[in-house]
Amino acid sequence: MSSSEIQSVFIRGRILSLFFLTILTVFLASGIYADDEKNKPCTLPGETEQYTPVFLLSMGIKTQVQANHSNSRNINQIIGIHKKAIQYFQAYIACAKENNIPVSSSTYYLKSNSHFEIKEWAESLADVDTSLALTNNHYKDALILKSRLLIKQNKFKQAADLLESVISFYSEDSDLLYFLGSLNAEIENYPKAILYFTSLYNSIQKKDGDAKYRNYTLKYLGDIFAKKGDANKAIHYYKLYLKYRENDPEIFFTLAQILITIGDFTESRNYLNKILKVNPDSKPVIQLLAEMHFIENKMFSLSYFENLSKEGKFKEESLLGSINKVLVGKHKEAEEYFVTMSAKNPSRLSLRIALIIIYSKLKKTTELASELKATSEIAYSYKQYNLAIELGMQLLELALTNPELKLRTVGIYDFIATCYEDSGAPFLGLHYLRKALDIAETDSDKISLSLHMANIYRHNKVKRYEESNKILLPLTKSGNPNVFFVLGMNYFSLDQYSDSITAITNAITIDSKNPNYYFFRASAFEKNKQIKETIQDLKKSIELDNTNAATYNYLGYLYTENNMELTEAYDFIKKAVELEPDNGAYQDSLGWILFKMEKLKESLHHLNLAVQIMMDKKEDDPVVYDHLGDLFYKLNDIDNANENWKKSVEMQSSQTEKEKILQKIKKLGINKS
Repeated sequence: MSSSEIQSVFIRGRILSLFFLTILTVFLASGIYADDEKNKPCTLPGETEQYTPVFLLSMGIKTQVQANHSNSRNINQIIGIHKKAIQYFQAYIACAKENNIPVSSSTYYLKSNSHFEIKEWAESLADVDTSLALTNNHYKDALILKSRLLIKQNKFKQAADLLESVISFYSEDSDLLYFLGSLNAEIENYPKAILYFTSLYNSIQKKDGDAKYRNYTLKYLGDIFAKKGDANKAIHYYKLYLKYRENDPEIFFTLAQILITIGDFTESRNYLNKILKVNPDSKPVIQLLAEMHFIENKMFSLSYFENLSKEGKFKEESLLGSINKVLVGKHKEAEEYFVTMSAKNPSRLSLRIALIIIYSKLKKTTELASELKATSEIAYSYKQYNLAIELGMQLLELALTNPELKLRTVGIYDFIATCYEDSGAPFLGLHYLRKALDIAETDSDKISLSLHMANIYRHNKVKRYEESNKILLPLTKSGNPNVFFVLGMNYFSLDQYSDSITAITNAITIDSKNPNYYFFRASAFEKNKQIKETIQDLKKSIELDNTNAATYNYLGYLYTENNMELTEAYDFIKKAVELEPDNGAYQDSLGWILFKMEKLKESLHHLNLAVQIMMDKKEDDPVVYDHLGDLFYKLNDIDNANENWKKSVEMQSSQTEKEKILQKIKKLGINKS
């Protein structure tokens, strides 16, 4: 999106607010300069007639409003009106100074606005900087104008940084939230864009935010999550968008494409059919529907393609025409097309599946094996686990019936096990791992497969840590650090923290450069109340990997909870938030450290963000509400303190923590029911 497009939606809502601002300025000026006749009059450049300061200011405002509301299509005429407004403002500023009258920040802002409208960027920037200097950077409209000037120079990050520096003072302002979301989307800082857009959408849902931004915000969020590859989130926001814009064919098609990537062909087909109702000859839609039919039904798609052919829906040399050749048995004729096209589009499943059929029919077993392996892995990457398993099974059969191909059967079993594991069927994964272990010959294969099996026993649907350890303990002689690491994780899950520390220490002895080992040993040290060692390991983990937000947050929060070096704690948590601004837990940590530092307004901003993010992700964390309760109590807002503490109590699973919060309520004499 270009800089002009970013500003377009935002600007539409601002002309009216500018009008009211100007009226307000006139009112203030009239009040301040009630004795204006006592001031020394001044002249306009090139004129002899004298005017009072207030008259010059009011004429500048009146002329600017005239320019902003002009219906003229003559650009030069509008520029001329703005130049006249600038002349009045400049004369007023000179006259005010001559009379020792302080010039307000609003005057410099209004003058800057007229410079901006006629593309006098340098002059506009100078005036808006003066306006901001007079208000200690707390004049919202001037901040937005300066950010627009920075955008004109393609300085998107600087514009975003400028607005972010004051967002805690305007945390519910729809204009700022939308502008910040748009800016961060433009510079591809998607976590921050998500943070501001979700905050704005939640504000709109609560009837606090400006509803004019709703549709744009939802579409932006859909687009961002689509670019990030988060199909489920993209689908969620696009569907919300369609509640308000029910017939948007562009979004129908986008949704259909995303749904294909997660294997939901049925719903994808529904959206494509909605487009066909309006545009029955849409070639992209017809092609996508045909590709889906082919991927799902393969050789049973013949009648579908015959009907398309009769209706003249594709040309013989097109993709659909070439698929039709495969279906009618012209395998050799179609082979060259699909080899060429799959090389250009290696991730397109319809091309790869066509090649699988061709190689199978032409009995090219070597090429077939290679294509089955590649296509099953592509299907897995798209999370189309059923298709990946189906192709993996075909490859397995090929390996078992064609030993001369020397395919790695152990690896095929392992791949199928992974597909079942990730599709939520861990016990089927274990079944295929046992088959792999039955035929494994090398020690490296046996260790790798056993480690995989041990990890599946840790799966959320299994949680058999003792059985996992039974597999791992005999493998410790191998010297593989991951054996000790998984063993340490199991001990941690079993609340055996000293054993966990010992096991992970053994992993570190073998591989001292793995940041994850230090991070998880730090967790065990903390559970063992060895805070010094916890801090040492977290700092070592950061030394080895300075991009892991979780480590910075953990270390900063640890400092905060132990009242250690709050400034350093703030720096660690700030870094975590910079790396992952749309993480609710990290926003909570930042809010909490700001609370400890007595920066209560900023603390409230970040704690509210934490709640909004967690609500959007359907997460619950009693700690955030406990922190909000403490903050509201500090602000002497007893009702909100009580409400948030009660929410925390309802969510708490720890009876100890629940009792602590109930004691806070009890000491205040608040009814906890």
